[in-house]
Amino acid sequence: MKSILSIFLLLAVCIPNMGFANTKKWCEGLNYSIAGEYLYWRADRLEQYMPVNGNFISYFQPEYDSGARVIGAVGCNCWEFAARYTYYNSNNNQQRLGANDFLYQLRYHLNYQIVDLTFAYTFNLTPSCIKFKPFVGAKLGWLKETTDLVQLNTSKTKKFDTDAYGPTMGAEISWCIFNWCLPTSLIARAEFSALSARSTFAEPFVIVTIGNPFETRAPAYSFITIQDLYIGLGFSLCGFSCAKGELQVGYEVQNWTNLYTFVGVEHEQGHLDSLGLGGLVVHLSAHF
Repeated sequence: MKSILSIFLLLAVCIPNMGFANTKKWCEGLNYSIAGEYLYWRADRLEQYMPVNGNFISYFQPEYDSGARVIGAVGCNCWEFAARYTYYNSNNNQQRLGANDFLYQLRYHLNYQIVDLTFAYTFNLTPSCIKFKPFVGAKLGWLKETTDLVQLNTSKTKKFDTDAYGPTMGAEISWCIFNWCLPTSLIARAEFSALSARSTFAEPFVIVTIGNPFETRAPAYSFITIQDLYIGLGFSLCGFSCAKGELQVGYEVQNWTNLYTFVGVEHEQGHLDSLGLGGLVVHLSAHF
């Protein structure tokens, strides 16, 4: 992780001083932007089931929870370096009646933290009023999950922690569909990440009395991929002071594939070893 950060810092320092024919044309002054996003997402663990009448046939669907994302960027002409931090915390508690009218309770907790560092270049495709912005960079992620199945005075808790890092790439395209009174743009973004993951998994030896120690497996290393899609509408706001504002409302979905493959848990009805995330995104930014 330190080596990745060192490379980005080196590029940030060296790129402006590379031997371009005319440095002044390449960079004619810096511009800055800051943004905050409100996330209303739902986590989707595809293999989570609850017992009904002694069989794990009732699919557990977590509910929506709130999260946040902060973004800072510095640009020069069409170039941009951006850093993003995403935080999402999901807590869910559901109950079902099982065999002999026993009440089962499943508690699920997910703590999700992601850092993205990207370089981008914007192509202004005039006069069609389309902007195309490809980007490359690095993604660092920390996931902590806890699943607790409780019946009477017994509990089976599983803990799953993952640290991951690796390259990411993608593109964003915006098209101004309405340019009168309140300029409006259609915005779409696609991103693909390939990460090296270090995961630890802990669970009791058997279903035991609450409070008994866990069996923690040795850390395992795996290769995971993330697909991220976003679509929304952007509204240009009137300038305030020395800045211009933008409001976006959209929907984002993520799919983390192969995240739980190493655990070796049998999955019901062919569901995959993946984590899904998605929901509403409300974005407010200021450009200086």
